[in-house]
Amino acid sequence: MPTLGSQLRLRLEALALDRPRARRAAALAGVSYVAWRLLPRLRRLYRATVDWRDPVLPRDLRALRVPLAAADVEDEIREKRAVVDGAAREVAWAAPGRRTRTALAVVYVHGWGACRQEIAPTPQLLARALGANLYCHRLSGHGRRRAAAPATDPPSGDILLAEATPRRLFLDALEAFRVGLALGDRVVVVGVSTGGGLATWLAARVADEPEGDRLAALVLVSPCYGLGHPLYPFLKKPFTFLRLVPFGLAPPLRAWLLAALMGREKRSPAVSPDHARYNALAYPHPALLHLVDVLYGLEGLDVSRARAPTFLVANHGDAVIDFGRAARVFEALGAALPSAPPKVMVACPSDAHPHVLASQMLSPNTVDGVLDAAILFVRAHTGRDAGLRRKAAPSRPPSFGSVTGLDALMRPFPF
Repeated sequence: MPTLGSQLRLRLEALALDRPRARRAAALAGVSYVAWRLLPRLRRLYRATVDWRDPVLPRDLRALRVPLAAADVEDEIREKRAVVDGAAREVAWAAPGRRTRTALAVVYVHGWGACRQEIAPTPQLLARALGANLYCHRLSGHGRRRAAAPATDPPSGDILLAEATPRRLFLDALEAFRVGLALGDRVVVVGVSTGGGLATWLAARVADEPEGDRLAALVLVSPCYGLGHPLYPFLKKPFTFLRLVPFGLAPPLRAWLLAALMGREKRSPAVSPDHARYNALAYPHPALLHLVDVLYGLEGLDVSRARAPTFLVANHGDAVIDFGRAARVFEALGAALPSAPPKVMVACPSDAHPHVLASQMLSPNTVDGVLDAAILFVRAHTGRDAGLRRKAAPSRPPSFGSVTGLDALMRPFPF
């Protein structure tokens, strides 16, 4: 019976006699060796391009520790570029004329294509009810106009494409939080749609940082972690892989393909004059690639250590966002902590605008309900006085229920 060694010798001799086969085997061995040696570099390239998750570097987080006094905030946020009237970054002081820090500060981050007017006056009324300073942030590229255009013109879609890059949007969340830290001992972050996704990213990113203790709560309105458009799953991976195209060809190739699939420009109908004035309702379709890249980055986000109490309100009928994904992210918040943070998810019906809730401009019938619930939740979980007391009357006619208190008695709040 031939031994294993003799069998191997016979196979090698037969292979040596079959020279074409030997050459193929040698070539395969050579390719395998080269691939094995290049594997670490290919893995790093993949992570840097296709599997990109977080463009914010540790040095960017250290910027949170750069001292900023409350009295210097207005100089820090002063707009240096042309913006639409009513869209600029703004601070509203709890005590007008007194530029001092409050126990709580409210930071408001709007959604894609919008500005601070998106869910006004909900953040303003929330801050007043908490006795908090309010900072309304403006995301990069949003609410911008060309220098020669009148200040009453709607935001420019071309500027949205040029400036609202993924890295800038993530840095916006950090910058807004830094201003909030200057305005209050602790910070409540209100995020709407894309702003809600960025606020969630912020909570996860600072969870293990010293500043994480000062994030008092999240109020998320229709947070966007994925688009509800049926084409989104088909756009996400292929357009991410296209970032591998070398020689600077990736951006124009991605833009050309998206324009070929969906048209050169995205246009949305205006619901009201204010909606047309404050929102970028027309912009080049390739600008959506910035949003897709942000959402793809959020998919890899580990929120299991996020420890901020979270109030989330959304609508089952919202076709803009992936409602199911929002529910899954909500369930994962703080899941790895020994004691999960308080969190409540409320399904809010709306017959006006199922996506932009708590907005006097787009869904006025939801403002009272969302605002009252947010006030109760934040008060209950930030050590503030419990109860539903607004420090100032809303800038709209009060309803019978809000005057008599029946609204608060009849609405169940599970916290």
